[in-house]
Amino acid sequence: MSYPKKQTTKEGSLNGSQTDASNGFLSATRDAKAAKRKEQLFSLLVNKFRGKFQVEIGDDAQLDRIIRQEVAQFLESGSMTENDLVKLDKRLSDTLSKYGVSAKRQDATP
Repeated sequence: MSYPKKQTTKEGSLNGSQTDASNGFLSATRDAKAAKRKEQLFSLLVNKFRGKFQVEIGDDAQLDRIIRQEVAQFLESGSMTENDLVKLDKRLSDTLSKYGVSAKRQDATP
């Protein structure tokens, strides 16, 4: 009596032997990493715009809230191209200028 040959599936597992539990674990791990990257990007962008517009967390709570909301909305949109970042920057500039806040000037000399 001979046994049938083991066949591999597209994913490379034998006879589809990769269990749903391991797929769920891998998916959860991927999701956790993606969430962590998203949180890091959120913090990075918020801090960048706080610095650019000279917004202090304790002193300018309303302006800080505006920055955080705009960045969160940007990240939820799913589209994160350079052009989208430019639009976010412009939107924040326009919104914060209504409160008398302008971007910190950058010197042209290194």
